[in-house]
Amino acid sequence: MYFNLVTLKNISTLIKQGIRVKFTLATRIVQSLQQSKEELSLADALIRLDKYAVLIIDDMGYVKKSSQETQVLLEFIAHRFDIGSLIITSNQPFSALDQIFDDSGRYRQVGTPPNNPRD
Repeated sequence: MYFNLVTLKNISTLIKQGIRVKFTLATRIVQSLQQSKEELSLADALIRLDKYAVLIIDDMGYVKKSSQETQVLLEFIAHRFDIGSLIITSNQPFSALDQIFDDSGRYRQVGTPPNNPRD
């Protein structure tokens, strides 16, 4: 987990204000969405996640994602774009995303992150 204490304090404040927050590991949400897609219920799974104002996906860089996992993750990010906040943590810099995703060019479809001085 790559969260620092400041981030945890901010999330704690959100929860105390009644804002719904969901924290999950990247492998867990990708596997869940992939299973839903195989069962032809991806739309329902995405809608169930809409109830959270903030979704936190941790450890994105922990395991390389297959093309199918990359596709379902990008569908999720695209769906989430206008719904609510999405926080993604990784032990890899943005410039190394091609080492995380099997289909190295597709992740750029969701845009580029703000400048990161550590990247």
